[in-house]
Amino acid sequence: MTPVPTPEAFDAWFSRPGVSWLFKHSSTCPISAAARTEVEAYEKAHPRDDIGLLLVLENRAASERAAKVLGVKHESPQIFLLRNGKVLWHASHGDVDQSAMELQRLPAL
Repeated sequence: MTPVPTPEAFDAWFSRPGVSWLFKHSSTCPISAAARTEVEAYEKAHPRDDIGLLLVLENRAASERAAKVLGVKHESPQIFLLRNGKVLWHASHGDVDQSAMELQRLPAL
């Protein structure tokens, strides 16, 4: 996963061409830890997919920027499937899992 630590890094990640993922993760939440394991399993199965990692507690300004730009209320964990600056799909909490990501991946490509 590629760190997305600042509002500027978020803007660059969000506006990139093609398909990418953004994972918003809380380093103190056990639900987020379980979701991170799922995202890492997905990343291992699809190493060419671009996945951005936004640590919400450590990078609060980037997290706030993401909530505003994405138009989705902040929750963590959250996963977003992005294409050309648009949110195609998102999930939070227990819905962040490898199988859900797999189902959304092919239609987005």
